[in-house]
Amino acid sequence: MRLEDYYAESDYLVQLKEKEIEDEMKKMNRKEMKKEVINKKKKENELKEQAMEFVMLFQISLKDELSDVENGDEDVQGDEGDEDE
Repeated sequence: MRLEDYYAESDYLVQLKEKEIEDEMKKMNRKEMKKEVINKKKKENELKEQAMEFVMLFQISLKDELSDVENGDEDVQGDEGDEDE
């Protein structure tokens, strides 16, 4: 084997290895990006659930306050009616 052939073959092997490493890094980057996307989606879903819970609790609170006000108004009106009699 001539020296030039040896260098050509070693250059080719180095290029192959570099290409293999580059491909592996791309795969790792894709996996990391997928993980990031998945984590972002999970976080987004958690925030949506928390927002839904808050809205539901807020609605329940408003309904309770409304019924308290309505009941309070009825009691006050009922008392006033008794005083008139």
